[in-house]
Amino acid sequence: MEGMLNIDDLVSLAADGNPETAQRFIKNLPEASRTDASIRICQAEPKSGQVRAPLVLDDGSVIMASVEVGPGTFSRLLAKDAQEAMEEAIAEARELTGAPAAATVGVVGRVAVADKLSMMVSGRSLYLPTLIECVRYLGDAKLAASVAATGCFDAPLDCLPEKLEASRTSDPLLKHRSLLAAGYPAPSTQKDLIVCDTPETVVHRVFGATPWHSDADVTCLHVYSKGRDACPIARPSAKIVPIEVSDPITCADLPDIEKRVRSQIAPGGRYQITVGGPIIVAAKLGTVLKNVPAEVQFVDARTKRPWWSNRALNFIKPDPGHDETATRKVLICSQGSQWTAGWESFIIPDSVTQQGVAAIVGEFLAKYACVGDQHVAFRAPLALAFAIASVLHKRGMPTRYYHRNESVQQYECWFGPDN
Repeated sequence: MEGMLNIDDLVSLAADGNPETAQRFIKNLPEASRTDASIRICQAEPKSGQVRAPLVLDDGSVIMASVEVGPGTFSRLLAKDAQEAMEEAIAEARELTGAPAAATVGVVGRVAVADKLSMMVSGRSLYLPTLIECVRYLGDAKLAASVAATGCFDAPLDCLPEKLEASRTSDPLLKHRSLLAAGYPAPSTQKDLIVCDTPETVVHRVFGATPWHSDADVTCLHVYSKGRDACPIARPSAKIVPIEVSDPITCADLPDIEKRVRSQIAPGGRYQITVGGPIIVAAKLGTVLKNVPAEVQFVDARTKRPWWSNRALNFIKPDPGHDETATRKVLICSQGSQWTAGWESFIIPDSVTQQGVAAIVGEFLAKYACVGDQHVAFRAPLALAFAIASVLHKRGMPTRYYHRNESVQQYECWFGPDN
């Protein structure tokens, strides 16, 4: 294999996060071109926002290889089991994203570096990275950072220590946060290793909310105050169901809003929800939609993209050092928000992004999830209120939620564990 490499192949290998491996292969090039190859390898810019798979070479070393999905032909050196795993992942991605069958006709998986290295790839470990990449492709989504993944739910995990080490030590500019893995037997807990047990868990881990295909059958539920905010932020192909509520909304209206929203949700459906009204409505919906038998995504008004799903999980473990009997009143707000007497501020960035929501939720849980009597108010994006309320209730954290009464400049409790 090594004797067939040229300079461009080594540069591609370095750009996939393997500069040390590429430098090692320089010895197989003609002596006159080795200096130029070394310079180009050092200058190779890693491509972030891609899905990479750790692949074992003939000598037992491991490289990181980008997995690509799109029209064309499969990589030419895929063993039968590897190609079958990629085909199964593409079919699963079509189901998850709601893409029509025509969307995956002719869609294949490729491992470009393996082709350039004339490297035969076997086994079913390409299933997981192909699944992630195909969901991204069909859902037209973007990755905030590169993702490293390996394994298949119905196959044993192989060479896991070596693959984990390769993920850790690949070019730091790729920002692999961890190695996602699927398979058996379940490995012991290791730093930077995340073992996923279902395709849905993987997708929510990576994207937060499932990136649905543009032609997926999606219903948009738009909750808005009477006389204003009647225009939903909906997908072009979505069925729109308006849910008009009184203006102004009172805490007595929340049970009716819950009932009307729930009545529109059918098991197994795909729903996006938008709110034109007080932030407390978004928080309430986050709590009541956490266990409905369908995926419900909350759409951010500014970016017009789903920021959180009721199916999303957060894996931050609460700090056991917190006083579980303490009473805390926490206002989730940006630095510039007005300080409120009696409330502790949990500061969020002035500009929250879709990619930043999970980190904010994790930080909040790590700081407050063990508090016994918890009171929460929001001066934040509606989607963040939906996300935090959803996760707190999914974890069984008894919390009371407050809404600001502007006429008296005070926060009033609108709902809690008993209502």
